[in-house]
Amino acid sequence: MAFVVTPALLDASNPFAIDSAYAKKGGGGNGNSGGNGNGSSGGNGNGSSGSNGKSSTKSDKANSAKSVAKEKTTKTKIASKLGALNAARASAKAFANAVPNSRVGKIKAYYVANQLALTARASADETDTIALQDDFLSSGPIAVVDAYAAFQANPTNPALLDAYNQAATAATLTGEQLAAVETAYSNWQSAANADAIAANAALEAEAALNAAANKKPVSAEARAALDTLLAGKIN
Repeated sequence: MAFVVTPALLDASNPFAIDSAYAKKGGGGNGNSGGNGNGSSGGNGNGSSGSNGKSSTKSDKANSAKSVAKEKTTKTKIASKLGALNAARASAKAFANAVPNSRVGKIKAYYVANQLALTARASADETDTIALQDDFLSSGPIAVVDAYAAFQANPTNPALLDAYNQAATAATLTGEQLAAVETAYSNWQSAANADAIAANAALEAEAALNAAANKKPVSAEARAALDTLLAGKIN
């Protein structure tokens, strides 16, 4: 018996219509194809990931080993530069009970002198000596300023005092203007004295450092390492 496809079966809206796309592709073949493709892709991905992970781990270990070796070499070099100053590795109790002429005692003396130097330098840096000198030089007529500076350099000399008074009179300065000159000079000298104190304290700290060291001159790197070792050990 001949099978005749009726228009009704070709109508997509008909519940009994034939799905031509389904018929052409052979039905369940899509499911098998998709399964095989996914399986192959998953296998390749896992193999690549594992390889990269092992390579990264080896690289990290190699870098870590290099870092440790470099740090060890640096510490060895610094210890060599410190020489006898390695005694700074002593405990806080050892420094508290140190005999002045011992190595630890000498290192302690350096620490104290260096702290005084740092404090003096910080105090001096609160003012600008050069700027204050300029303020003084511009505080009045140059003849008055020079005469006052000369008098202050030798205040027991009556001739210098007389010269200052004459210069002030000639410039017809008021008492307030003269006071401004004298205040500017005082500020300048205070800053200059602070600089001098800081410079002297720095020399004393350096002398104490050399007295404690056996390798001289002490390099900046070795001194920085020494200061780090001493931090927090001495009151």
